[in-house]
Amino acid sequence: MQLTRLDSISRNAGEAFRHATWRQRRRAVLAACEFAVRRSELNENIVAEALALLRAEKAPDITVRQRLEELAARLDDQYFDASKEPDEALGPDGLGFFSKARAAAALAYAFGDPERIHEAIYEAIATTNDQEELLKTILATLHE
Repeated sequence: MQLTRLDSISRNAGEAFRHATWRQRRRAVLAACEFAVRRSELNENIVAEALALLRAEKAPDITVRQRLEELAARLDDQYFDASKEPDEALGPDGLGFFSKARAAAALAYAFGDPERIHEAIYEAIATTNDQEELLKTILATLHE
């Protein structure tokens, strides 16, 4: 596996991910997604459904991932609309849209291409300015 966007945030996390078992990777993705959803306060039915599927280690049908991708796109649009306001700093609502969009994207990646599930962790990390807490959890999970 080559270097990923995860490596751009933490070389240690990227390296640990590459050497982890599939089960360790899935647990790290779950921990990252739970963190992202909690931190961003993303409360949507599809999110609860997706987290339940991840916890149960069940593969969803294709519509779950599609609905998550649509949610992420809608929240991204709301973020971009909020950021276009002239002469105003992007307020908490705009930043909230960004964090929620990243959390929805993290979940969508968790159900995507198995060779790219590290993207779920990258997106989850983008939900917060305090990356250290999540990185510690991810590293611990990848080394279990």
